[in-house]
Amino acid sequence: MTFTSPLKSAKFQGLMFFLTTLLQKFSRSILVDFGKKMCNFVYFPLKSATWRIMSIYKMKGVGEELEVFEDKLSITPKGVLGFVSKGLKGTKTIPYASITAIQFKKSGLVTSGYIQFTIPGGNESKGGVFAATTDENTFMFAGQNELAIEIKNYIEDKIKNIHLPSPAPIVNSSSDEIAKYFDLKEKGIISEEEFEKKKKQLLGI
Repeated sequence: MTFTSPLKSAKFQGLMFFLTTLLQKFSRSILVDFGKKMCNFVYFPLKSATWRIMSIYKMKGVGEELEVFEDKLSITPKGVLGFVSKGLKGTKTIPYASITAIQFKKSGLVTSGYIQFTIPGGNESKGGVFAATTDENTFMFAGQNELAIEIKNYIEDKIKNIHLPSPAPIVNSSSDEIAKYFDLKEKGIISEEEFEKKKKQLLGI
């Protein structure tokens, strides 16, 4: 009588083949899903961080948000209040180079404060706090006076540095230039004829 091991039977081998195939597909599916999640978790935040310029200051105001960057600022309406006061204008970006003046009012116990930026061709409101709520070049805030003053001072320093006059170029006198060419002649770098020619050019002879 021949004894056949259960491990070598056709049914057992078929079952093992089925289970192995199922396990491979299941494992592959888990790995693919895990890979996609890792891409979403790692790659996309890094990609957005690469293109996103970090702001130096960020301040939440009355229905809007102020972001201060190295060379510009932006005012973005937020929520229902922002929509009611500023409408559908969206984010207003103002380069420091275009700001000619800054008006500032501290926030009080019952009134909001504001920082108003004057730019060429702008229509800044002149009617105080209530008119400033609809001005796209004005940022409204409640409380946070210390942060608002710090931001105002930072922007004013940036504007001041932009408008500083450039230092005048250093111009060497004719005598300095002649002395330089004389030194080159003494070292044998230029000839006596070349030196005399340059001296006449510098003296306008």
